[in-house]
Amino acid sequence: MSKLRTYWDSRSLFGKIVMAIALPIFAIVAGIEHLIARMTGATYNEVNIIVYYLIIPLSWTLMFDYITKMAAKCTIKRSYP
Repeated sequence: MSKLRTYWDSRSLFGKIVMAIALPIFAIVAGIEHLIARMTGATYNEVNIIVYYLIIPLSWTLMFDYITKMAAKCTIKRSYP
């Protein structure tokens, strides 16, 4: 426990805030991935690779496509005399 305390004390306030936010999020995501792995019979590493190399990039691509199409519809074309 002293190594953990030493590590925590060596971090800046910003580092402590980031860790306090990121660790619970990581624990939730890892728990969901473990659950998916158990349900599908895959390993945690396989699920992790599918999520981070396929699902997340695909979701960002779809969001970007949706936003650009929405922005294209919102542009007003004015005809000047």
